[in-house]
Amino acid sequence: MVFAFYLIWFLVFISFYISTTPSLSLNESLISTFALLFFVWLILLPPLLFGVILQIKKKSRLPFTHFYLPVAVFIINIFSIVFFSLNPKKDSSFTYEVVENVMTYVNYIVILFLFPIVTVYYSYLSYKLLFQLNELKGLKNAFQSNLFLFTLFYNLFIFLWFLNYLFDSYTIKFLIKTYFYVYFPISMFVLQKNRFNAIEEVNLYEKINALFLEKLQEEKLFLDNSLTIRKAAKMIGTNEKYLSNAINKIQNESFSSIVNKFRVEFAQRLLLNVEYENYTIESIGNISGFNSKSNFNSVFKKATGLTPSEFKNKKGA
Repeated sequence: MVFAFYLIWFLVFISFYISTTPSLSLNESLISTFALLFFVWLILLPPLLFGVILQIKKKSRLPFTHFYLPVAVFIINIFSIVFFSLNPKKDSSFTYEVVENVMTYVNYIVILFLFPIVTVYYSYLSYKLLFQLNELKGLKNAFQSNLFLFTLFYNLFIFLWFLNYLFDSYTIKFLIKTYFYVYFPISMFVLQKNRFNAIEEVNLYEKINALFLEKLQEEKLFLDNSLTIRKAAKMIGTNEKYLSNAINKIQNESFSSIVNKFRVEFAQRLLLNVEYENYTIESIGNISGFNSKSNFNSVFKKATGLTPSEFKNKKGA
């Protein structure tokens, strides 16, 4: 997704540069092709921006449904390019005019309405995702967030593009080109840094999660009915925030649900063990790490569909 974003970003700039630089001695049809494809690349940028952040922060891909609109614009413009190359303007027919009008109106709608709307929409989704993932905590921290700044300066760049179409100023064109030369390499560095940080973060969480599971399995930490996430984190040499994130990101569960899962499995073995046949349900719950009979009953039933007494009477059937 990151490569796709930069490829399209590069194509946007190249298309803009070729179509707005009269001094270039290029074939007219080539210039027209770049001018038309510019609208396609432009409408692709907003969903790709969100896709990059989604991939880096949540390790998930943006569904292809988000790219239906760019694909539709691409098909219309490619068809127009092919049609015009096969039908020179001197052969101006009704079909030629229809194709020309459809192409013109579609691209005007893209640049004046669709592009601003999708930019606002996907920028909103990007900021919302960053806030949800606790990336931002207050204005000061917001401006210290690489991905936040990446999105913010992207929006500023797009604002310059939009001003260019409203005022067609040489100064704005110069700012766009200068901004591209500065923003492009810096943002590449920012994204790569975030990707490497995300990989390192995942590796760290995997190690913490493995240590936690090892302590649960080998030292049976879950048998301690006063076990807290802070206490468990201290025993494996980390803090509760990292342990909580590790369990959530790697196992997609909470600390209490993992601990209770181990307790229920241990209690099941005790309930089926003849050596514990004369133990009360409450005693088995206490031995398994539950701090009350009611808590034991509710957690056990939620996990197995049976109360401890029902499970014992059915011998685990």
